[in-house]
Amino acid sequence: MKAWTNIADRGDAVALVKELAPAFGKRVDDVPVHNGAKAHDVRPYLTALETGEAIGKALAGRGGD
Repeated sequence: MKAWTNIADRGDAVALVKELAPAFGKRVDDVPVHNGAKAHDVRPYLTALETGEAIGKALAGRGGD
């Protein structure tokens, strides 16, 4: 099964829907992050521990088939 990790900051006004699993099912893992005052800035998203963990899982082949 293909998997998707959805990472969203609660305060990100552009990412209107923070949780995608209700619409797409178990293949989506919703992961909240807190980017501080820069809720939509790419740098906090890319440097978040949660993002690194999701990338590590995918590279290790544990992110779905």
